[in-house]
Amino acid sequence: MDTMQFNNIQDPIARAEAMRAQAVSQMFVDAIEGLSKLVKGAAASFAAYLRYRRNYDALAAMTDHELDDIGITRADIAAVARGIDPRKQRRAGSGDIVTQRLALAEAFGTETESDVPANQDRRDRAAAA
Repeated sequence: MDTMQFNNIQDPIARAEAMRAQAVSQMFVDAIEGLSKLVKGAAASFAAYLRYRRNYDALAAMTDHELDDIGITRADIAAVARGIDPRKQRRAGSGDIVTQRLALAEAFGTETESDVPANQDRRDRAAAA
């Protein structure tokens, strides 16, 4: 609070009342700004919740085949509706295991999935072995 503007008031009581009035008005302005921020935050949270529900409902209405086409399972719907890609978490967790398995397969000279043509089914692989 700038007290320089009240230096021209000679009466100390009048000066104190003017300073008090300015402090109270500043308090009201600060309270209104704080309330405005609170309302904006609540509105943003509510809008995010509505987006989540709209996405969740759309994904929940899909069949298991449609969900499989986009690469998610029914258990992933909540995460996907929140904007989280569960496929990244799965890849990060299983990447080390796959790398270790391939390294072991190469060390023992066994056949890996990449050695067999993609269109050959399991029976053909078993007969070839």
